[in-house]
Amino acid sequence: MQSASRCSVLVAAVVGVAGLGAGCGSSGPAAQRAPGSELLAAADAEAIVARWQGAWVMPFRRGDPATSRIGTREVWAVSGRELTRWDGDAETTAPMTLLAPCLVKVGDRQFRYEAFAFVEGRLVVDGEIGMRVGGTIVACSDLGHVYIFDGTTCRHWRRPVVGHRFTSHPATCKVDGARFEATSAEDATAPHALRIDGELVRRDIESPRAPATRFDTLAAAKAALLE
Repeated sequence: MQSASRCSVLVAAVVGVAGLGAGCGSSGPAAQRAPGSELLAAADAEAIVARWQGAWVMPFRRGDPATSRIGTREVWAVSGRELTRWDGDAETTAPMTLLAPCLVKVGDRQFRYEAFAFVEGRLVVDGEIGMRVGGTIVACSDLGHVYIFDGTTCRHWRRPVVGHRFTSHPATCKVDGARFEATSAEDATAPHALRIDGELVRRDIESPRAPATRFDTLAAAKAALLE
């Protein structure tokens, strides 16, 4: 696949694709509508949604690890538009909505954002993460910010203060060797400094977040967590 079309894969989910399913129909998490752009590729957003389907053992647990008898790992299972989470004690299920190539919203009225990246067949979830495809970098944070940098122009997509639409703003981004930096006047959490590690764009720390391990069923993932 050429770089231009691969960049469209990444940008599609953040620039106006709505109501998509996992692969076909409407069986997967919906993609929430954002301001329009010339870079649209609905089928690519469907592919991102389809990759989420199945069960994953995550190398972390949200919240206080001391409350979990399993320790710091957690199971996530995506079926259609729902995400089920299990930490060895409690199991919860909530709607899951694809917002961007590296951002989902979990929950409805009470919700949280989760930033993720699919790179080389692996899923990595972290507070700030993204991917590089060709000359384009897409980076997300779990506070609801998305940056898209094509090597020349950088845009910042901000979580909605009210309503459901992300808003787009000019941003300043640069690549300095293996370092990606992004900032925006509309992002109180900026500046962001990430490390480019092949196609993965991740936090520049000594022990980066490990990839999740995929299983076909929730039961299989639970069994693996208990081993």
